[in-house]
Amino acid sequence: RYNLIATIGVPKLWLCGHMDTVESKNKKQLIPKYRKGKLYGLGAVDMKGGIAAILTAVNCAEVKNNLGLLFYCDEEYSFQGMRSFIKEFKAKPYLSVFAEPTNLAISNAHRGLIELYAVIKGKSGHAARPEEGKNAIIGAGKAIEKLTTILAKKYSLPETGITTCTLSSMRGGTQVGTKDQDIIYALGTNIIPDTAEINLDIRPAKIGLSSNKIIHLLNQCVKNEGMVLKTVKVKEDLGPLITPKNKLKILEETILEELGSVDYLPPQKMGYGDGQLLFEKTKTPVVYFGPGPTETCHKKDEYVTLDSLEKTTRIFKRLIEKYAKGE
Repeated sequence: RYNLIATIGVPKLWLCGHMDTVESKNKKQLIPKYRKGKLYGLGAVDMKGGIAAILTAVNCAEVKNNLGLLFYCDEEYSFQGMRSFIKEFKAKPYLSVFAEPTNLAISNAHRGLIELYAVIKGKSGHAARPEEGKNAIIGAGKAIEKLTTILAKKYSLPETGITTCTLSSMRGGTQVGTKDQDIIYALGTNIIPDTAEINLDIRPAKIGLSSNKIIHLLNQCVKNEGMVLKTVKVKEDLGPLITPKNKLKILEETILEELGSVDYLPPQKMGYGDGQLLFEKTKTPVVYFGPGPTETCHKKDEYVTLDSLEKTTRIFKRLIEKYAKGE
């Protein structure tokens, strides 16, 4: 898979969109249909519609200079397209807009994404005498509950909301061996489980809350339960996006000219977006803005409204004409 990059001059404005979609739920999604002002099809709103708006705006605008276009791969899964792009990216643009479906509202902030796998060890014993052992499954649950409380209290921000910690899966029992790096558990039920495997999904609201810090906190919580934190694997370690609103005056003015009002999406309701990787690399304003409705993303009846698509296009055209001037 490839990223497609087009520039003219030294880009002060980047318009970005990902070319991939989630997997189709049925073949009907691959056949576009237009009905009552709505265009149906896989990726219609997430985010082929945004890409169409960018391309149409570029064709309509009198582009003179200082514009960059990025159409990249793998946003829906591992962010490999954006990771590849930022490796060589050294520019300092004034603004980067990702044409994600936002219902014509600005998304200027969201939490990060940290995924951890860990093995927690307790102490085995006879199930009839639970006080003689350390139940790894129960202890792990208590440790995670404590970790969740610490993260919410100490690492939350008004701009991005609460740092959450979700136990997304757990597997445990009494370990009797391993096979192909997988833990094998005893089949009996009369033993205090000495092992628990956990997968955590943490959404950090505060810049600087890394996987290393969370592992340190988790280790403390596990120790307090009389257990040991063993194997830890970091699957993702991605921070939050926080673009101050005072850096978005031109964008706000442009949207106001076209729509008559400016709305922002609540950061705490947003998932992770890989525009954050560009934000982290360049330390420059990054936002998401595009057509709607957002609610149909990843659904079998996904669609984009032509009205929101046309408004997005006109706003992008105005942005290009304001930012992409020859100087």
